[in-house]
Amino acid sequence: MQRIKIESKLLKSVGYDPAKQILEVEFLSGKVYQYKDVPPEKALKMSLEKSKGAYFLTKIKPEHAFTRIEEKDEKESEEKNEGQAPPSPEAA
Repeated sequence: MQRIKIESKLLKSVGYDPAKQILEVEFLSGKVYQYKDVPPEKALKMSLEKSKGAYFLTKIKPEHAFTRIEEKDEKESEEKNEGQAPPSPEAA
């Protein structure tokens, strides 16, 4: 899902799929979650709020089921490094 960057002390970017009513949220930590059954009006309201993080914490997070999404880049990076020992300090 395509997300847009936002200014927030909690969130980095958000995206919304109106057909599936899924709100996708990327936190500043880089973790991505999808919140289910978010009506379009609620997603729009969040986008218009001055404090998107506060709205998210009070109206989205406590009221909607969620799933953590692994980013494609994270997964590919983990697969490439799987089975490899970390570099030794002497190698640097």
